[in-house]
Amino acid sequence: HYDILHIGYPHLLPKLQGKALGEFLGTIRDETQTTEPPRSIPYNQIVFSMDVNGANDPDPSILAEALPHLGIFHANLEEGYLIVNKKRMSEEEEVSIEQVEHIIDYFLDQGVALVAITLGKDGAMLGVHPDRRVLQQNLGQFYDFIDFPETKFTSHAAFEPIGEVNATGAGDAFTAGIIAAVFESKRRKHTTANDILKMGLAAALFQIDTVRNSDLEASTQWSDAVQFMEYVLAQDFPCVSSTILQKQGKSLNLSVSGNQSLISPIP
Repeated sequence: HYDILHIGYPHLLPKLQGKALGEFLGTIRDETQTTEPPRSIPYNQIVFSMDVNGANDPDPSILAEALPHLGIFHANLEEGYLIVNKKRMSEEEEVSIEQVEHIIDYFLDQGVALVAITLGKDGAMLGVHPDRRVLQQNLGQFYDFIDFPETKFTSHAAFEPIGEVNATGAGDAFTAGIIAAVFESKRRKHTTANDILKMGLAAALFQIDTVRNSDLEASTQWSDAVQFMEYVLAQDFPCVSSTILQKQGKSLNLSVSGNQSLISPIP
């Protein structure tokens, strides 16, 4: 029995793109979809997640037929920008909060339930689909255990490393963290959008921070993801003081510490 199916690097899998990818997910959905009380609409027993690490082609047909099936989607800012704007970001370009929200909205509009965009040292932003029917269908068995905010967008600053940084695998670790947060919501019974972001950012931190990575490998205190998640959510990790995108038209300099998050309301 499987609960979550993750697809990574679809742009690098030429035989699993477009129609083939959509049919693959659709077949699994059709064979596992169910309706159980108190639900009144069918939902996916297996939740689909996707990370577009390595996205190198803005052709929308690569993802178009898969997106309506997805419960979880992750891209970094450069990948999301390429897919949505059909061009690469320039190194000098400053991106506003409206542009990040526009990228997230593109994927939400295609039917994705949760869209996470990582912003490097500026943290990450999570978008939640405003239609509860989409959330129920694409998050399936986990829908009842996530406390969805009254807001579409939630963002969180990145955590401060204490050792040298090796950024290899940061995106993969972040994705694993948010998937684990959704998966463990069923056992925790109470998980927020901010918890999901914090788990992803903490997983990335422990991957890239050489000191914390060594401590994690040597530790025996976390026997499963729930224990690690409870540890993470109880911590008040220092956050990076950097340019955090706020809903005021342009990027602003804002120092954020602890587990403070930035919330923008649904229009």
